[in-house]
This record gives sequence, structure tokens and C-alpha cells, in this order.
Amino acid sequence: MNSNSTSRLWWLLKQVWQFTRFAVVGVLNTGIDFAITNALVLMLQPSSGVVLFLISVVACGVATLNSYVMNRRWTFTDAFGPADRAEKLKFAAVAGLSMAINTTSFLFLVRFLPRYLPPELPEWLGVPGFILVVNLAKFGGVLAAFILSFLGFRFGVFKTEAVHTFRETFTFPAAPDRGGHVQVLTAVGLAAILRLVLVLPGAPLSGDAVICATAARDVVAGGWAAVEPAGLNLFTAWQALLLATGMDRVAAAVVASLVPGVLLLLPVVWITRILYGVQAAWLAALFTAAHPRLMEYSVNGEPFSLYLCAFAVGVWALVRLARGGGLGAGALVGVAFGLAAAVHNDGFAAFVVAMPLAAVLARPSRGVLTRRGGETGGRWPVRLAVGAAAAAAFAAVVIGWVLATPAAPGDGGLLHVTAAPVRVFTERLDLAEAARAIYGEAATAARSVAPDRWSGWMAQAARIPQNLLYCLERTPGLLSTPVPLFLFLLPVFTGRWCLFRSDKLPLVFMMVLPVVADALLRVDTRNLLTAVVPVQVFGAAGLVAFAAYAARESRLPGLLVAAVAVILVISLGLAGWRAVELERQYENHHRLAGWLAAHVPRDEPVAGCAYGYIELTGFYSGHRTVPRLWTERTEDLPADADRRGVRWLILYEPFLRAANPTLLPALDAGVPGFRRTFVAKDRRGLRAVVFERTP
Repeated sequence: MNSNSTSRLWWLLKQVWQFTRFAVVGVLNTGIDFAITNALVLMLQPSSGVVLFLISVVACGVATLNSYVMNRRWTFTDAFGPADRAEKLKFAAVAGLSMAINTTSFLFLVRFLPRYLPPELPEWLGVPGFILVVNLAKFGGVLAAFILSFLGFRFGVFKTEAVHTFRETFTFPAAPDRGGHVQVLTAVGLAAILRLVLVLPGAPLSGDAVICATAARDVVAGGWAAVEPAGLNLFTAWQALLLATGMDRVAAAVVASLVPGVLLLLPVVWITRILYGVQAAWLAALFTAAHPRLMEYSVNGEPFSLYLCAFAVGVWALVRLARGGGLGAGALVGVAFGLAAAVHNDGFAAFVVAMPLAAVLARPSRGVLTRRGGETGGRWPVRLAVGAAAAAAFAAVVIGWVLATPAAPGDGGLLHVTAAPVRVFTERLDLAEAARAIYGEAATAARSVAPDRWSGWMAQAARIPQNLLYCLERTPGLLSTPVPLFLFLLPVFTGRWCLFRSDKLPLVFMMVLPVVADALLRVDTRNLLTAVVPVQVFGAAGLVAFAAYAARESRLPGLLVAAVAVILVISLGLAGWRAVELERQYENHHRLAGWLAAHVPRDEPVAGCAYGYIELTGFYSGHRTVPRLWTERTEDLPADADRRGVRWLILYEPFLRAANPTLLPALDAGVPGFRRTFVAKDRRGLRAVVFERTP
């Protein structure tokens, strides 16, 4: 065995032994975490997510204190230098991040595990169901934070001299002015193929997709005057253009979201290439192409892919400003966020932050307010000029859009239309309450305004903890790849805390804004997907830095390839699992649509559970649909059907279980004055029952 092989083997054995010690400490910390969690759960009997959140924070906090002492004195005995204030602050940062991941994963699993656990499992184990779910969720949270904690402590807190030297010397390779087109085209092609594969079982359109698709059809038929307010957006116009070419309406809905979903890779590559070089840009493109949730939203017919693409272009323009861009980059900021605002109301809020950020990031350069002799002017004139250029471009886009349509998106967008149910849903985090607010008599009360502005603000502030909890519960499902694992490695390895340098601020803004907006204003987890793009960029850069260090210290050149392969395999596995879930979720809609098309005349309306259920069925079958009366008594359904002139009624078991459980017996017992004519059952065993009105 030569010296190089011996050196490599010795390095690996040292890492394995250190990781083993860390695992032993981790087992002890896990025991402390589990013991405190179970003790508090048994004592407090929590009935809300807020209490569970506090329990998890307390348990993680105590385990973290033990972690610092034991890791400092036993695991990382080769740490570079004595313990100091900086080390303790870095430990607090890594521990805080690990605690956030632990708690977020815990809340996510507490909410979603009951869907997949066999109902007989708690009885078989002799453990109460809730206690079993809590412990399984806590184990998942600990596991999610384990590797992240090790890497953070090893390389960021208790760092060796080798790590310290690497931090001081490593720089990302400068991106060449030209080249890399083959890699970009390959990533774009891969993204398109993966998304088309997701569509093969059937177009996974959402309820909101039906709104835009119907609006696009109305635009083609009668112009914008025939469009409902919820459909007044740029995505509708883009989809109407596809319909005007003769494209099938289902295909048009898919392609409308597919094209911007694939083109998203371009600003991702441009941003990463400017900041971290070609290698990181290539990885960021691959990770973005294979991200499960981005794949889903690229084919589900919703406007979000177009909104996200426009947002990313705006962030690219901000990065260019930070790197010396001029008035052109400032104008591009305004155009990009103007297009985003024409797609979704959130674009207005994003620009409110983006415009001053553009002005702050701008700096004097040639071609921007230059004096005679080529000298640049002062910083503040440049900032004002760039801010004015962004504002003017934004106003031109928005005003042009308002003139082209009968109403502005801010007045007729989705948020405006669903303001009342959103308030109820945000306040109580209860689907049934939100459904009553939309379809029931409670809608009138829900739309009532607060007696004064102060009361309204106080009520909004009181909902912030619940909004934040709602976001935390769903964040793991949105990120859903190992890429965030390498996010913190970027500042850890480079020694420059790169996330907070001026040219990285646009990405931080893109990552933080949706979380803050959802916590303060409302709950809409789709908006959190905006944060996925900077996570891919930072994660790719962190992986490049980690691979460079590993190659320097251990001479393992294949480590980067192996890590990328693992990330892609997990991402594609999650995407495949999601595709199966979507196929199961939508298969009843396709079965019902086929039956309706064969047995119900096209001109007869069909009533059913709303919230995206009857709308989807009607979209696939081509029938006009009406939401049924909100009621908790089956006896009220015949009178409502007669009033609306509806002969056909569909009840969906998933909706009834989530929002209207008092009507579940009607699936077996029937509805007075109706006869059961057709039952569709998906692979989950959930039914959708068609009832026909009898004379």
C-alpha cells in the first residue's frame, strides 16, 4: 500500500471514529429529547400545534446544552484553538438551525403521519395512537437534524486547523464570459423530460388551474369582459393564446405552466454563475430541474410557475445591480416584478421590497450618471436613478396590463376573491370553517369588517403565531430534497458569511420574503416555493465548497459526483412518489368525467362538493358545474337541487372527511329524493358517488 492510499485510509478512519463519537452523543441527546417530549405531552395533553411547537423547542433546547458540553470535551477534541465567544455564537447559530429543522420536521410529521400509518398499528403495539405519532415524528425530526448538526459542528464550530486554512484560502472559480451553453441546454432538456413524465399518468390539474383554464376559454370566446375576477391575470392571457392556436384545453393548461417552469432554469443558471461559477451553476440547474415540488407546479396548470419565473428574473437583475449593473438592470427589475404582479397579487408586495433594495445595491459605474472625463457621479444620484428606473418600468407594465383588461389584478385577483375564507382559514386553521365561510351562511358574517382599523390590526397580529406554525408544518414537504443540507456549508467553508454579502442579498430576500409574508398576512403554502430557488443556489455552492475541501484533505475526487448522484436519486424518488400520490388523488376525477361524458348530456349542469372537486370533474368532462349548498343535513340537498335546477349531484369522500363529516353517512345511506347511479373508488379506497334526482 503506497503512502497516498495509507493517508486516505487514515483520514477516513479518523472521520469514521469522530462521527461514531458524535453518534454516541447524539443518542444521548435523543434520549433527553424523547424523555422531555413524552413527559410534557403526557402532562399537558396538547390539543393544538402551538403547544406541540413549544414542547419541541423546550426538549431540543435542553438536549442542545448537553450537546455543546459533550461535543466540545469529547467528540471534537482536535478543535482549532480554545473555546471563545465566537465559537459559542457559532454553536448557537448551528444549534438554532438544527433545532429549527428538528422542530419543523416534527410538526410536519405529526400532521401528516396519521394519513399513512395503519390504523391497527397503535393497538398492536399497545401504545396510544397520538403518543405513537409524536414519538415517530420526534425520531424523524432528530434524524433530519443529525447530519446537519455534525457538519455544522465539525466544520463551523469546532473546526480544525485544516478547516481554518481552507476557509481563508478557498475562493469560487470565476465564471468565464462565454460558454456553458451545452450544460444549460442539457439541464433545460432534462427538466422538460422529467415534467412530461410526471404528466403521463394524467394531467394533475388543481382547482385553481380550472379557474384560469375556464377564464382562458372565456377570453377566447368573448374577450376579457366575460372573465370572472379570479381569472384576470397574465397567466390567463398566456393560456388563452395557446387555446387560440387550436390546442386542447387540458394540454393548454399543462403547457401554460410547463414552459415557464422549464425556463426557470435560465435565471437560476445566470444567478449562480455570476455568484459562484459554472460548476455551481450546473449543479443548481440540475437540482432545480429535479425538484419534486417545482416539477409538480410546472404541470398542474397553476399560474405559480410563471410568477416564480418572473420573480427569479427580477432577482437576477438585482444581482447584476450588486455587481455593477446600471439603469438597464434597474429597469429590468421593474419589468420582471411588474410581470410577476400581473400574474399574482404578491408581485406588488415583492416590488415594494425590491425597489429600495435595487437602489441600495446600485453603485456608480461607467454609463450611469457619468461626469465629464468619464468619472462616475456620487452614490446617491446613482441609487435614485436606478430606483426611479425600476419604478417607472414597473408602473409601465402594470398600467399597460390594467388598460388591457377591465380590472387590475390587485382588485380582482385570487386573494381579493377569497379574502373572507382566507381570514377564517388563517384564524382557525380549519378546513371545515373555511368551507363554511365560502359556501355556507357563515360567509356573510365572515365578510364583516372589524369595527375599527386598530381592532383589525390586533386581530391580524393575534393570528401570526398560528400562521407561522402552519408554514413550519408544511415547509419540509415543500423543500423535500437533501439540498438544504449543504446550504449552511457555504458561509462555514468560505469564511466570508457569504449569505449576507451585498450581492447575495437578493437571494436572501427571495428566501425570506414569502415566509415573512405568510406569517404576517395569510396562509398560502404555495408562496413558500419562492424560497426553493435560493436554496438550490446556496446548496449547490455549499456542495462545491464541501467537495473542494474533501478533495484537498482526503484526495477523494469522486465525492462530489457521489453527493450529486445521491441528491438526484432522492429528489427523483420523491418526485416519483408524489406522481403516484397525484395519480391516486385525481383518478376518481377521470373516472367520473368518463362516466358523465357517456351518460349525462353536456348541457345539463352537475352539482357537487366544491373546493376544487366538482370543478375538476366538470373540467375533464366538459360539463357546467355548480357548488352544492353548504349543509350538515342531507335532507336539505333535494330542495337546493330543485332550486338550482340540478338533476345530478356528486359527493366526494375526501372532501367530506376533511370539511363536512356529518354528510359521510350519505355515501352509504343515500340522499332523500336521489338514487345512487355510479360509484368511483380510487386505490386509496376513497369514493366519489353520483346521485340522480328522482321525480
